[in-house]
Amino acid sequence: AQVFAALVADLALSPEGRRASQALVQGRRLSIESFIDERVGGAGWGVREICAAFDISRASLYRHFPEEGGVARFIRMRRLACAARALATQPATRGQVSAVAERWGFSDAGHLHRLIKRNFGEPPSTLAGSQLRAARPATHAQILAGWFRQISEKPNAETSVHGSTGRVR
Repeated sequence: AQVFAALVADLALSPEGRRASQALVQGRRLSIESFIDERVGGAGWGVREICAAFDISRASLYRHFPEEGGVARFIRMRRLACAARALATQPATRGQVSAVAERWGFSDAGHLHRLIKRNFGEPPSTLAGSQLRAARPATHAQILAGWFRQISEKPNAETSVHGSTGRVR
């Protein structure tokens, strides 16, 4: 048992162990993002359902989204991007902001109006038929491709990948 504990401790502190741990965290984050993206337009789900689906605590879930200020803010920003994209791709009509606010789960048109103005720098009425300036979220395939490119561009002198097995030695 002591040998196993020492091996685990050594692996956790080694560069390989840290990279493996980071890969697991990034993989879980991408899975959580996919889960969110599949449900972002629907009702009846939230943080509790994400925690249950991934068998993690609320605190652990929030630790996956530190740059965004937490998972709830991440979800809100995804919904906002979808709402803004809907407004930008449709001609302006009376009641459009209200309909889009309801479709994407915002409390009312005024709330969506304020969020769009704060995040995109212009009111919803100017988005209609425009090229939306906010970047679309990267797809998970793009994120994974970038991550694989990043780790393959910076080989570690201490490790090498052995043949096609992908084993690190």
